[in-house]
Amino acid sequence: MISAKDTCLNRDYECVEDCRAIRQGCLQPILEIRDAAIDACNATRAGAIDICRGLYDPQTPERDACVDQAQIDAFECRDEAREVARPYLIVCRDQFLTCAQGCPLPAGG
Repeated sequence: MISAKDTCLNRDYECVEDCRAIRQGCLQPILEIRDAAIDACNATRAGAIDICRGLYDPQTPERDACVDQAQIDAFECRDEAREVARPYLIVCRDQFLTCAQGCPLPAGG
């Protein structure tokens, strides 16, 4: 597979920079949504751990199990947020590659 860096070699700099700007515009809203979802997962985890602390005495197996479950749930939540974003991030990457591959050779090159 061609890497993004390889695609940009021997291409007009301004054209590739325009492609990068387009890619950034594509990525930004996806990453913001993904990051907000991850923040919500982390906030839910923190709330669940607080509940565990309120329900169970320290150093008990019940509290440990409760906290462990909160951490597992948060991990799965964050993983799901990343998985939902992934196909959209791939679209941005593919659009960038297509754009960069379409850039002309540098002037004088």
